[in-house]
Amino acid sequence: TRATPVAAMIGPAQVQTGSTVVTRTVETVEGADGAMPLRVRLEDAVMRLELVPRYLGAPGGLQRRSPRRDEMEPAAVYALTPLVSLASYEVCAGPPTVRYLRRDAHGRIEKDAMLYSASTPK
Repeated sequence: TRATPVAAMIGPAQVQTGSTVVTRTVETVEGADGAMPLRVRLEDAVMRLELVPRYLGAPGGLQRRSPRRDEMEPAAVYALTPLVSLASYEVCAGPPTVRYLRRDAHGRIEKDAMLYSASTPK
């Protein structure tokens, strides 16, 4: 498979008076070969703790079957749609990492990419 670029923007945290929920504006753009890019934006994304399949690297590391329980890991996830999500990994040393996951209609991962901050050297 050919690599296509992915970009994500996670806006500042916003809190409504009297609410315990913190929301952010989250937007992703996935490039496409010759087609319109896949763009998803959510004005009030809420981060939740979820189990996601381990990152297998790219290319060719896509999960083509349902992962077993021991192949899952916890992450803070912004679910933008039922098929598109961002997983945020906080690390002790170094900058936090954000992962882009897009699934097909059957729940299999179609695109799995680690994203890096534009200000962070790769």
